[in-house]
Amino acid sequence: MNSCKKEAEPEVEPNGIIEINKKDISEIEKHFNDKNYSTKINKVINDSISVFWNPIWSESSLEKSGDSIKYIYVPLNPTAVNVKTNKNTKAKFSGVLKYLVVRIENPNKYFLAEYVSSEASPDVALSNFTGTASLRNLEDNSVSFSRFKNGKRDVNASQGNLRSQACVIFYTCDWYSYDCGVDVTTTRGANICQYPPYSPFSCNGSGRNGTWYVSSSTNGEPVCTDDPVIVLPNPGSAFAINYVFTGPDKPISNLSQRLNCFTTQSQYQPNLRYTNNVTFYIDQPVENSNQLYKTSGSRKPGHAFIELSQTIKENRTGTNATTKTLVFGFYVKSELKAALGKTTAGAWGDDGDTPYDVALTYQVGGDSFDKVLQYFRDAGTPEYDIVSNNCTTMGYNALNDIFRVIGGLPLGEQTIAVYGKGKTPAQMGQDIRSRFGNDSRHFRTSNGQNSPKSWGCPQP
Repeated sequence: MNSCKKEAEPEVEPNGIIEINKKDISEIEKHFNDKNYSTKINKVINDSISVFWNPIWSESSLEKSGDSIKYIYVPLNPTAVNVKTNKNTKAKFSGVLKYLVVRIENPNKYFLAEYVSSEASPDVALSNFTGTASLRNLEDNSVSFSRFKNGKRDVNASQGNLRSQACVIFYTCDWYSYDCGVDVTTTRGANICQYPPYSPFSCNGSGRNGTWYVSSSTNGEPVCTDDPVIVLPNPGSAFAINYVFTGPDKPISNLSQRLNCFTTQSQYQPNLRYTNNVTFYIDQPVENSNQLYKTSGSRKPGHAFIELSQTIKENRTGTNATTKTLVFGFYVKSELKAALGKTTAGAWGDDGDTPYDVALTYQVGGDSFDKVLQYFRDAGTPEYDIVSNNCTTMGYNALNDIFRVIGGLPLGEQTIAVYGKGKTPAQMGQDIRSRFGNDSRHFRTSNGQNSPKSWGCPQP
């Protein structure tokens, strides 16, 4: 990035439009194609869909900056293409407008202008645009940003290029949904990918009511600014770097089948005695602290997981005991960086022989044990959401009814940066300590020990 180079930049506030002749446009179009700039403005959404932003040359307009420098604005129209079939696919686009901006000189310079709305509405109009406009030089990839409010540059929030020696990681994030065809939108944020403030369209007649997924092409880049307004409040670059979730070391391909190792109450034999135990383990990022994440090592946000154990003995003698144990937790399927999104595919993992900080255990009857087994069978493998459906949430939802007899599980919630409140291993660990710390029958700390290994419940 040429972060300290000062030069006249195109205006990003297209007003006073003047028509220009077709000959000029044809020459610009040829130069644009010769330089192959289209490859720099198209976006890969995922492994199936790419978005091609096509210049509408016939709708080009001209603007002046002062008396001598002229700029040509060419609106860009998006088309979604299925790269596997090489055919256009129906798609809806919202939250962003894009222009090709050409500075007329020898040789001409080409820029990509992106107007990304910060409003809660998906509709964008330049006449009352509120959000961030970026201008990217297609030759050297340098970029500048300006804030807008109600269609005018926000002079209180931005001056010129917003360049200085102080830098943040600035994300321009593309999102997609398949809830009803293909739905694509864009957001912006400093140090973090902002989740869209509106939902994608749903096909069930309820309007916008779907789920966004962050594009695989989304990434961050250093942007230098002396304007503190462009740095969004409280995500913090440390959060972006460290709040990262990884998939399980020992994946469980089919949790429901693994749970078949346990005997349900309807299968109990009268000459046998069944003892069932349920344990909720918390591996805090920092032991005995509600610090949201740690800055070194693995599992920086911590982890929460569950042990189900069943011991069967002869009823009369209490001998010939056999115990089956399954220790497992909910994970992301593959790495999820909170800076790039909060929802991804989920997965189950075997957490036998895993470090932890606190544990809460309770012996339950056959009917309660059956309810826990059924909960996980019904859950399938849902999506992982770092706020509303994470490893701690999954354990809480499955076990809270079981632990009501001894007071119930605490909420274990804290603020997760810009995403709002959610259950976390850090806070759940502290809340369990506070509520059950004096209950030696049900509560324990690890004292350097790991959870037991899974036993008697093999992979199918």
